[in-house]
Amino acid sequence: MFTGSILSYGKGGFGEVHSPEDPKGLHASADTKEELAHKLAKLIPANITFEEFKSGYKETTEANEDGVKSVYGEYSEGGNTYHFAVTNEQGKTVSLFD
Repeated sequence: MFTGSILSYGKGGFGEVHSPEDPKGLHASADTKEELAHKLAKLIPANITFEEFKSGYKETTEANEDGVKSVYGEYSEGGNTYHFAVTNEQGKTVSLFD
């Protein structure tokens, strides 16, 4: 099981910030990453295709001071940037597209 959430969105990536428990429903869960990717693409208000989402989705990996790595995704559309986190069953962030 994988869970994906829109952590923040807005112009230049700054704007509203959300958590996985957000009542606005800016999160999704699925058994596979591909199924989750399709669901996350539908969370973006613009009417984009899955292929557009997949080709425009970029990931970065960051490490904290303890060396623990986290993976975050980003998709920009229409002047808005959406930041994503995808986690596995253990709560660890993972790449959406391996």
